[in-house]
Amino acid sequence: NVSNREKKVDTDIVTEMVRDAYRNAAVGDTFNLVAGDEDCVPLVERLISDGMKLDVIFWDHVARELKDACSNFISLNGHLEVLKPRVCEGRLYIS
Repeated sequence: NVSNREKKVDTDIVTEMVRDAYRNAAVGDTFNLVAGDEDCVPLVERLISDGMKLDVIFWDHVARELKDACSNFISLNGHLEVLKPRVCEGRLYIS
């Protein structure tokens, strides 16, 4: 599919930009990515191949390919109740 290839090309460009941005990171440093889209896989693979660790933090419906590529997956599902909006004295809060 052409649109998927174009999307991956865009992601590859972002990957190279991020790679240039973290040149001061040391091997073994950990990056945290809050995303669940498989388009982030090239970024994850590049960072890991350069000796970094990459934690993906997302809901359990994260793309399988991304979950498999990362160093560690941290699920946000256990925090759903905390993120649930609440109304108190007529005001909306997210605690």
